[in-house]
Amino acid sequence: MCDARPNLILFGEALRGEGNAVGHIDLAIGNREGHMGPAMLNALSRQSRGHSILLAGTPNLIVKPPTLTVTKVTIQDGVQAGRMFGVGQDATAKAIADELEAGTFNLLTTDPEKLGIICAIFIHWDANAQDDENIFRNNYWCVRTAIQRAAKGEPTAKQVIDGRNTKHVFAVPADPTKYAETLALMRGEFVKPA
Repeated sequence: MCDARPNLILFGEALRGEGNAVGHIDLAIGNREGHMGPAMLNALSRQSRGHSILLAGTPNLIVKPPTLTVTKVTIQDGVQAGRMFGVGQDATAKAIADELEAGTFNLLTTDPEKLGIICAIFIHWDANAQDDENIFRNNYWCVRTAIQRAAKGEPTAKQVIDGRNTKHVFAVPADPTKYAETLALMRGEFVKPA
């Protein structure tokens, strides 16, 4: 990617778990010498109340490729912020370092140092200290999985078409029969382009 297509940005997603400990990651990986560099600088310089952005890592040691962690929900208080930038950010940093060691970024470039990642993390607003271990496990798994999917170009168009009837865990209505009926009705309203 960095070697031939500097403006290419790859996207990855993964969801695992349930309840207050659910992990849901959306991320973008790109060459910082292309569009990813300005996107990261813009995000880092435009913090807003409840939506802080942080470089993933441990104190005084950011992870490589440099990764911005952003929250998917508005942070309401210090406890929630601590969970996002403690457990969530730590799981992200560990997962990225492990993918760096595993060589996944080498599938994209001969120089992983040129890459940048923006990683959106979902931490449930009702999560508490009893959820922390599972929040860590789920987010760690989601970050590694999202990176691997992005690097492999997954999902493919065929995977999207084959899996399009899968109900999202947060989707309504909860009744699967009603969901399928509603989806069939909606699809019937559209015609294939000529």
